[in-house]
Amino acid sequence: MKKITCLCIFPLCFVLIRARLGQGKIETKTIDGVVHVQNPAKPLKGVVTLELEKILEIDPYKFPDVGARIIYAARADDGTVVLYDPNSAEAHRFSAKGEYLGRLFQKGQGPGEFASGTLIWFRDDSFLVASFGKVAKYDKSGKFLEERRIEKFPSLFVNDEFYFTEQRTRDIRKILLIHSPKNGRASLPPILFFEAQETWLHRANDGSNRGFSSIWTTPIILQCYDPQIRRSYVTMNTSISIQVRDLEGKTVRVIEKPHKKIKLSRQEKEKVTFYKGPADNWKIDNCPDYLVALREIETMPGGHLAAFRFSSFEKTEIDIFDTQGRFIYTLALPEKIELRNPFFHGTGIAGVLYGEDSTVYVEYRIKNLPDIFR
Repeated sequence: MKKITCLCIFPLCFVLIRARLGQGKIETKTIDGVVHVQNPAKPLKGVVTLELEKILEIDPYKFPDVGARIIYAARADDGTVVLYDPNSAEAHRFSAKGEYLGRLFQKGQGPGEFASGTLIWFRDDSFLVASFGKVAKYDKSGKFLEERRIEKFPSLFVNDEFYFTEQRTRDIRKILLIHSPKNGRASLPPILFFEAQETWLHRANDGSNRGFSSIWTTPIILQCYDPQIRRSYVTMNTSISIQVRDLEGKTVRVIEKPHKKIKLSRQEKEKVTFYKGPADNWKIDNCPDYLVALREIETMPGGHLAAFRFSSFEKTEIDIFDTQGRFIYTLALPEKIELRNPFFHGTGIAGVLYGEDSTVYVEYRIKNLPDIFR
């Protein structure tokens, strides 16, 4: 979804930066050869409620060919949008003005076709579509260019030869960088990018195999990648300690920020576990008492990083870190705007907006952060 530049790395030495304005101080320390940016709890430039101007709205269901449950969007740098459901074989293209341009691919087993289970990224001026066993490449006009077999299911593509995949057992989760070269060339060995000893289910304590997971309480690995500066960001969602890594797997910086745990009420636990009655009491008994710290992390223009942090059971706030890892803003969306799977583009933020009787894709221009957005 973005491009190529260079990132200036903090010098590897003990540095102490004092941030005035009553916000505490930022300590930048080198620990085991890695820069740790230890931020205060409050942002340097304060809390900002975003001023949004809607610049695009697409109701995909106005078009008879759209039958999928639209959840995700992939956006090209010229504003071309692909709306899709990862659980189906439907992906639909729209212009920067919202005009329907047709399917990105057809359902099937042939070249450039997919039967189910797809994820889509915009990389190197092309759309990459991946499923179990293969990846296909299309230009922005939707023309099929090529496809090839891949061994693992991708969680995130770097470019059309490198992708990340997640491996997990009962209690261990790993992120690997996989090299999948074209034209039969030899592949490089996988790189272990991140490893965590965390269960991915809340399991019943009665000896059964029952378990459940939840975006609010279950430990998971969060990751994003910025092609502009060729940096990967990875963290567990249970704290705000985000590792910044280059494509050789080297950690060049760790961004840290204090996090206050938010306790769940009994009523909130029922919502977390989708409680339906006494038969689900085991879920309540095994539901954690506190929310995880983060819902998602996303890249932003200019090498900035956004961490979508749970501020309550029903709300998230967005902590913004600059290219040096300093905590500069907390952003809040205006009331009644709750975007699903949001992401940032050159002038603002986009995502899927669910109404009472509609589902639409929207893009907004952010008017009050000129130091980040055009």
